[in-house]
Amino acid sequence: MFLPLMNIYVRASGFAITIKPSHLLPDYSGVDISIDYEDLCNMWGIIDYINVYSMFSSWRLEVRKRSDWKRTSIHDGWLEFRNCLELDVGDLCIFECSRESYNHFSVRVIKKPPDDH
Repeated sequence: MFLPLMNIYVRASGFAITIKPSHLLPDYSGVDISIDYEDLCNMWGIIDYINVYSMFSSWRLEVRKRSDWKRTSIHDGWLEFRNCLELDVGDLCIFECSRESYNHFSVRVIKKPPDDH
């Protein structure tokens, strides 16, 4: 499968999130961005905003560094983002930097294949 190579590419120019059950809860407490993308996350302030674009929509997502500075999370804007894109557990969201701006991303969603029964 091509995902390992894709993750190497994304690490240099964006980040990826695989949707977990907790990301879909109504009372979520922030969607963590993997420390694999620490170099990118360090470009943002303690509290910052990223603009995310898909084909016909855009979102402004708040990103925050945790108090231990070891992880960055997406907070405000996540609920609208996930609902608009109809995200499900196992979907992969790939955020790619637009024009070398660390605050503007295009997003692609790779839907999890249905389970064969």
